[in-house]
Amino acid sequence: MPQDCIYIFEDDELGASDPMWDKSKWIGCGREYRNVPENIAKIGQNILAIPSLFRSLLPSKDLSILELIACAPTLLIQDEVTPVPPMHLDWSDEEPEELDVNDLASIIVPSLKAITRLNDTFGQAWFDGKQSLKDMCTGGETRRYPLWVNTYFYNMRQACWISDKWCVALDWLHKTSLINEELSVKDTAYAYLGTLKGWDGDIHGLCNYLKLEFMADVLGDHPLPGGVVDAMSNLLSLRLQRQKLTSHFLITDTQFPDLIEAEVWKNDDEVGAAEYLEKYSTWIRHKHCDKLIFVFHVPPFHWATCMIDIKQKTIRYGDSLQLPRHRPLFKSLKSWLKEKVSDTDFTVMSDLACARQSDSFNCPLISVNTIAHTVFGDPLWSHRTSRLKRFEAFCNIMAYPNGQADEVSLFGKDINDSIVASWIVADQTAPSSLPSSNPEEVNQRGIKRQATEVIAERAKKRTNAAPPKLHPFFMHTPATDALKSHKSVIRPSDTKSRVAAAYAEEMAEPSEPASLKPKKRKGAAVKAADAKASLLEKKNLPRDFIDSVVHDGGVSRSATYARKAKVEVKLGIHKRGTNQFLTFLNKCQEWDPDVELDPEQPNRARCSRCLTWVVLKDVHHLQRFREHRQRGCTEAPKPNPSERTLFDFELTTLHEKKKVPPPPPPHVEANRKAHEARVGSGPGRRTNERGSTQSDIRLLEQECALDALKVPTEFMGVIRIRRSVIEGHAKFVKKFSHAVKAIEKH
Repeated sequence: MPQDCIYIFEDDELGASDPMWDKSKWIGCGREYRNVPENIAKIGQNILAIPSLFRSLLPSKDLSILELIACAPTLLIQDEVTPVPPMHLDWSDEEPEELDVNDLASIIVPSLKAITRLNDTFGQAWFDGKQSLKDMCTGGETRRYPLWVNTYFYNMRQACWISDKWCVALDWLHKTSLINEELSVKDTAYAYLGTLKGWDGDIHGLCNYLKLEFMADVLGDHPLPGGVVDAMSNLLSLRLQRQKLTSHFLITDTQFPDLIEAEVWKNDDEVGAAEYLEKYSTWIRHKHCDKLIFVFHVPPFHWATCMIDIKQKTIRYGDSLQLPRHRPLFKSLKSWLKEKVSDTDFTVMSDLACARQSDSFNCPLISVNTIAHTVFGDPLWSHRTSRLKRFEAFCNIMAYPNGQADEVSLFGKDINDSIVASWIVADQTAPSSLPSSNPEEVNQRGIKRQATEVIAERAKKRTNAAPPKLHPFFMHTPATDALKSHKSVIRPSDTKSRVAAAYAEEMAEPSEPASLKPKKRKGAAVKAADAKASLLEKKNLPRDFIDSVVHDGGVSRSATYARKAKVEVKLGIHKRGTNQFLTFLNKCQEWDPDVELDPEQPNRARCSRCLTWVVLKDVHHLQRFREHRQRGCTEAPKPNPSERTLFDFELTTLHEKKKVPPPPPPHVEANRKAHEARVGSGPGRRTNERGSTQSDIRLLEQECALDALKVPTEFMGVIRIRRSVIEGHAKFVKKFSHAVKAIEKH
């Protein structure tokens, strides 16, 4: 009796291939695919997976920070500041060459821009029959690598980047302490770096988007990501619950102000904003809290603190830089409070006690310290203890046990989502602290409770939006979602400071590569992605920071370039191309042939007519300069009279002849001769040093007075009298004033 043979697949074989997949129907068919089945996506993931033999080159994910620094390889990474020959990588139809571990370890890791470009084109390249990755610039020869080498490039680049980031943090940690209190806290912080395992993992317990690598920003003079700010705020919320204060304070996270604006302005991108805010409004209406206090973001790179007083009907805020208030937020707060909480308008005040900063990176710490000062009476932040406060923040976050995540009884949509019904139905009295919505079995496991099924169904019914397009060749995990969320934006606080440029060089975070799509993008999406990749490659600026700049507004070529250039000018890293410079210079010379351009400040031009610098709207934008010339700038400003310039002098000979004074008026000369003929000069008369008698002087003074006291200085020598003689006789001038007025009338 014949028996049917049943083929049993091995686990590795089953994961590597699908017996139902026909390669000839997908590969090399000349088609473009938008979406692929799940089994095809699984095959693509296996192609990009690094083999176990070569995976040993990458640092293990279970290492601590100190172990990562000790074993991190020193590689040449292609970048603008590194003198490494450029790599020209592209997909090839030929089969890859044999590759061993030593060869792979010696390959230069390409730039993040090149890795992202290859990831973006892999899907369609695979369907087009590409079998290898070709390097066309390795000593004049061409080498072909397997397709998974690009995944190795990304993981190795990220490991080296995180290692370098923690090396900078350790250098800052070992600096000389200014106060004795830092010594013990410094040792505790160093101990955490050697005991905590998982250098590429997340810190669970305080927020859902706090990666361990973000904590390197705390140990240094750097701005802090939003996840660190939320973690510090949540620690204060736990402190408030443990102390059970009767002041009815409620400390919220940074999602509250963001979702307030999203709800008021009807931004559908924030799913669950209505349910999230309804919990707060219900809590306030039942009088379980009188004051809400939180840290909010001031675009583009600043943090501040705000407190809502329900009884006093006031909104008070404190800003460490004393900047003007963020009008969109406060307008949204007033609208939401009037609609959901009270019918009366709230008054906005800027009298919340807050420390002052003189740097560009401590505003998150100052904002959290403002909450601690307002709620608990802690001393205000000072520059003397700034390092100590960073040590304490680092140790407090790292010391929080992961198993106690659910003790953070917040209304955050990522932590606790069904908190209102548990106390409204059971008890109408105000609880002493915010209750936890998680059951005991969840608390014992130490796992965060996510959104309930009811809220998820409501969100789906309300949005009716298409599900996000996930690329089949990369796993979509919560960790990658957290990296791409707005909470991982690194926001420097001072836009005018040059520290942002140094920060951009050191703190660039290599984000997850853009999702691979089988179909190549065209049109405006390509322009926006190219501009973003150009900024990332320019100075390794954070991807989230670039996303917030590039995607604000249109995505046309001119609009994208203008926003990109504006950011580079602010950070002092803009480099104008030669062709662009000459083109813009020719346009300016059409209106001003002698125009002057400043290489250091590419957003201004100097008019040769009025010698003023005209600030341009954007780099290479001619409108303001053209309007300045059309309005008619007249001439250069007149020099200061007190300053000597070359224009004050006239051409004269070296030996200028002494000027001969002109002859006196005829009537003065006639009076003088008549007087000498009538009086004469005898030996008995009193004369002065010039030979004139006192009567002669008096007579001449009368003649000068009758001549309206307007005798030029040159004539004074002729009549033998100085100007001071006439000006000094005030009584004489007053006596003959009527005669002077009579002469002026004629």
